[in-house]
Amino acid sequence: MNVTTIIYSYKGGEQTTERHLPIYRENTDNLIIISPKDSPCVLPNTDCETYEESNMFGKPMLKRQLFGMKRALDIKSDYYVFIEYDGIMLSRPIERDIIQANTFYDSSRVFSSVYYHHFPWIFPRRVLEEFCERVSLEPFNKGFVDRWLAGQLDIMNIKVFNLLESSEGFSRNTIEPQDIQQAIEAVSNGSYAIHGIKTEKVLDIIKENRKIYLKRNYLEQNLKRVYQTH
Repeated sequence: MNVTTIIYSYKGGEQTTERHLPIYRENTDNLIIISPKDSPCVLPNTDCETYEESNMFGKPMLKRQLFGMKRALDIKSDYYVFIEYDGIMLSRPIERDIIQANTFYDSSRVFSSVYYHHFPWIFPRRVLEEFCERVSLEPFNKGFVDRWLAGQLDIMNIKVFNLLESSEGFSRNTIEPQDIQQAIEAVSNGSYAIHGIKTEKVLDIIKENRKIYLKRNYLEQNLKRVYQTH
């Protein structure tokens, strides 16, 4: 399985992006950082590209998002991971034939979809090709990328596997002190698609609990093998 990862960052997120870079590289085959022309994230020995002007939401943001998705298809891969600088994948994607994301429900009806999809977004190549052929910037959904994606997928009738429901994901806009215990529980029980890591302290907590999970899982698998041979 060949994986390409597109990271969306900016100048202010450069330090966080660099801190996460070893984890990105461990779990992908190809890596590109996309950032605004007027706020570039530039790291050594890394493919860093720029597009559009800097903004947190709006048409430049959506255009940059879409540029990264189309740019990814220049690389022949089986799966494509799209992720913001404050997100990480603690393992390679699980092979599924549909999009995977940290999906939330919102009944407010303010946006065109009742769903919104936090990063990471994981696309099989076939689905990404279809998406890029049919995609539009409208409905605009106030220029929020998670709302925009949900609106597009509703129009295209493309389904999403919810990593939150399967306990494979954990996401906040920012993992705050009050979220730490939930993050620990999620990661120590196997969650690997994480979004909202803004500080080194939170990253260290995530990494430590990932080690706990992997150690426990290793011991459990060994015990199963012992029981199966007796």
